[in-house]
Amino acid sequence: MLVSWYLYHGSGSRRGVLFTDWVASWITRPKAFVSYAQTSLLDGAQYANRFIKYELGMLEQINEVIKEFGFPMLTTVPHVGKAVGRKPWREYYDDRTKRLVYNRYKEDFSFGEYESEVGDG
Repeated sequence: MLVSWYLYHGSGSRRGVLFTDWVASWITRPKAFVSYAQTSLLDGAQYANRFIKYELGMLEQINEVIKEFGFPMLTTVPHVGKAVGRKPWREYYDDRTKRLVYNRYKEDFSFGEYESEVGDG
């Protein structure tokens, strides 16, 4: 999400601010959307009984849910606004940025059962 926010909104990329510096400044700003852990928006409530994770094949996961409700299966999942010609998102991160993001969104890593490449650094 952060790479997309950085590039799409031009928050730093158009001004020549490096991604790593942009993350360091944005992640600590009070009331900035990217400064909130997504689980904090749930306010302790559980609104879903499963996650659909983009990186695990959305089409298959969406079709599992659709099948439970008896709707026709999808053959594709549209990707609106797909970036073309940019490097993979992992290449934007250095060790410092990984640590900042993990420490800020630790709740999300846990809640979504994501593994971190940095641990509790």
